[in-house]
Amino acid sequence: GQLGNGTTTNSSVPVAVKTTGTPMAGKTITQITSGGSANSLALASDSTMYAWGWGQYGQLGDGTIGTDAKVPVAVSTAPPSALAPSMPKVTFDGIEATNVAVVNNTTITATTPAHAAGLVDVAIDLGDGDELYKTAKTSSYRYATVPDAPTNLATAPLDNAVRLTWTAPANNGGSPITDYVIQYSADGGITWSTYSHIASTSTAVTIPFLTPTTYTFRVAAVNAIGTGAYSATATGQIRYITLSAPTSVDIAVTPAGGTKMSSKSANVLVATNAATGYKLSLSTQSTNRNLTNGSQTIAPTAGTQTAPIALSGSAWGYRVNGIGNFGSTTTTENDVASSAYTWAGVPDHTVPHVIRTTTVANPTAETTTVWYGVSATGSQQSGIYTATVTYTAINN
Repeated sequence: GQLGNGTTTNSSVPVAVKTTGTPMAGKTITQITSGGSANSLALASDSTMYAWGWGQYGQLGDGTIGTDAKVPVAVSTAPPSALAPSMPKVTFDGIEATNVAVVNNTTITATTPAHAAGLVDVAIDLGDGDELYKTAKTSSYRYATVPDAPTNLATAPLDNAVRLTWTAPANNGGSPITDYVIQYSADGGITWSTYSHIASTSTAVTIPFLTPTTYTFRVAAVNAIGTGAYSATATGQIRYITLSAPTSVDIAVTPAGGTKMSSKSANVLVATNAATGYKLSLSTQSTNRNLTNGSQTIAPTAGTQTAPIALSGSAWGYRVNGIGNFGSTTTTENDVASSAYTWAGVPDHTVPHVIRTTTVANPTAETTTVWYGVSATGSQQSGIYTATVTYTAINN
């Protein structure tokens, strides 16, 4: 069968090797040679090899012994054949990797086995039995995981924005942190929005264009492996200030029988989350600073915050306990005439008086009591005298 034409008949002229129905069908043969007087060998363009002829001692290389072949058979490339492809092996701290593949003369790819974060030793064996193609590198590969959660998330109110600060994770997972995912929720954490930003390792950010509501925030660190766990949440709001106060001053005047004096109070409520507190100011709504009752008027006293004076004749004014030189007593002023209190005229809106200053946040509304007093001589008509005032509260 050395001719490979499917017969054992000798031929003194060339004959075609039979390929139909054989493993060599459709192959492009690039080289053919004699394996001696008893068999022949062919090499295809895809590097596969074929043999035919005498095979009593395994000369055909097809994995059989004692079997001749009158047509081509495939030379075995399965282990333990010397033609079997090498089986490279890669281990990480002695744990074998999977999906190992030789890409080229300088590159091998592999799927790393599970391992705790940290540096590990890597060993490579190309699998051809030659020690020349084995190598080991100590602490040459770093296993990494996602980072731990950031800590100490805190918020601070700004105008139409909230400032967030936090502490970076103590454990970055074995890979440097490259960014943070910052999320906020307007419904207590039921749904979340992610703040879009340029990647940054900063542990502070200002989230702008928020509305006046309470937000819940959380932050997660990112490294080359992925996104870690989120921090504990923190709530925050944009900087706000609220003011609630009556704007009308109305005092009953009954001057018959001599000079009469009376007063009434107004409670002004202010709340703010600004860490620097607020200023509360008082003024009249216009340049007309008089108390009026029809055509009757009572002018403001000439006293000021720094130099308040007692009311006399027909005059009206205000005082706030503990502000300016008004004193700090809290005695109810039901009868202005029998008290030693002094008063200041309410200024017009162009030069308001600051009647309270705070330096810390007070999200729960606190009250400032403003007293208005009036004295009236017998020439004044009895009745309700009124004026319109304006309270203004601004954050420091």
